[in-house]
Amino acid sequence: MRMMHLLGYGLIFAIIITGCETDVPPDDEVLGTAILPIVADNTTLTDVTLTHYTLANEASTSGQNTGNTEILCNHPNLSGCYHKEFLCSGYGVAMQGTGIGNDGKYVKYVSGGGGWMWNYQWLNNCGSAVFAHVSGVTGASGKTLIEQYSIAVDPTLIPLGWYVWIDSEQGWYRADDTGGAIKGKHLDIYMGATGAKPKAGTSKIFVTQTAHAKGDPSPFGGGTTMLTAPSGLWPSGWSTIGQATVNLTWSQVSGADGYELYVKAFSGGSWHHYWQASITQTSYNLQLLMTNTPYAFAVRAKNGNTTSPLSTWSTFKR
Repeated sequence: MRMMHLLGYGLIFAIIITGCETDVPPDDEVLGTAILPIVADNTTLTDVTLTHYTLANEASTSGQNTGNTEILCNHPNLSGCYHKEFLCSGYGVAMQGTGIGNDGKYVKYVSGGGGWMWNYQWLNNCGSAVFAHVSGVTGASGKTLIEQYSIAVDPTLIPLGWYVWIDSEQGWYRADDTGGAIKGKHLDIYMGATGAKPKAGTSKIFVTQTAHAKGDPSPFGGGTTMLTAPSGLWPSGWSTIGQATVNLTWSQVSGADGYELYVKAFSGGSWHHYWQASITQTSYNLQLLMTNTPYAFAVRAKNGNTTSPLSTWSTFKR
């Protein structure tokens, strides 16, 4: 987990289909604190620590984690009311960096709060913490973060804007962000609200300033199968009795041995994780959906630890 930026509890949690956090802690509690020189272009590094961060969501940080259901209204720089756990706990915005409230507005931690209590569960002084409304999730580079593509790096090692192949993830990533606990050989992958996690805790990486899309081939060669995103994802066949069902179909991807399906539902002004399933074919009948609710679906192909980019999101409401 990344202290200062770990965004744990997102809008959309990934549905893995085939078997498929702010003040900084003391340096001696941070992984990879050794001071390393900035890398040269086209450099390979080994034993790089991988963590991930997501997006704090008030819907899941309103007392469920600490038992504190207190609501704070008109906190400095903020309009409206938000749960204290969402703003100032180790599960919320102060730890994750950015979150989305029940009102659909993005809230960013700016500074203050007196540091963390010993267990990192709460800020010492929530009243002195500074937050701000923002239009979305942006990184230290100024770029909008992209789920499962943007990463946080130590800019004294890897320059912002450079591209990184993470071998265990079998994909390219862009250095869009930094974090107080990201020191040395440590990468923090932005998972947004997909709920996905890195496939390994450490990995070999390749760093270059040459631009790469997520699905570009591996720089290490070795015959790695690169998968394309499924196309033609289409929901059909809604039930007219009781709760809805929908049949999802998509194109077969050459080299894939399974698929990961992502389903999110829109309620309370934001998207939320809705479904988890296990899929090896190119269709799936999704049952027990709530009627009169917008849903969005996406799918990606996989082969072992290799995954394709996500398909285009398809939305539907009965």
